[in-house]
Amino acid sequence: MALRKRYGRVFSAFASAGLALSAPSAFGGSMQDVVEILVPRTVIYPGTTLSSDLVQKLAVRDNSQLATAFTSSDQLTGLVARRTLIPGQPITKEAVRTPTLVQQGQPVTVHYTDGPIAIALGAVALQSGGVGDNITVRNGDTGRILRALVRADGSLVLGSP
Repeated sequence: MALRKRYGRVFSAFASAGLALSAPSAFGGSMQDVVEILVPRTVIYPGTTLSSDLVQKLAVRDNSQLATAFTSSDQLTGLVARRTLIPGQPITKEAVRTPTLVQQGQPVTVHYTDGPIAIALGAVALQSGGVGDNITVRNGDTGRILRALVRADGSLVLGSP
């Protein structure tokens, strides 16, 4: 009951999701039943780059729904919110993305390498994308639509057709 008074709205949100706030004695479990997850301190809007000052740790009872929740601010720092993140709600891997390196409509160079053959072609990005994203691009010469992988340096590599 003391937890309900102290955390109010946060406690209600977790209770409705079937989660329980810690201390271990509050739900009769051991410390092995408790996991610390990251939750927003305030509302975080889509497109906001996350940092450690925007999140806080919250100890909750471990369950399968928390498998994709972030537990370390090091993992989260530098990622961008995909959707609105609500205070007290777990931040999951589906709710964030890598920063956008290639913008839709941006002229790009797509690289293709096969053994000693290396080809670079000019294209226009039809989608925005971050590191590891496969995006569509339009070849500037032929108009053909291709899929390309965004690398960490912002360059694109032709994917398999």
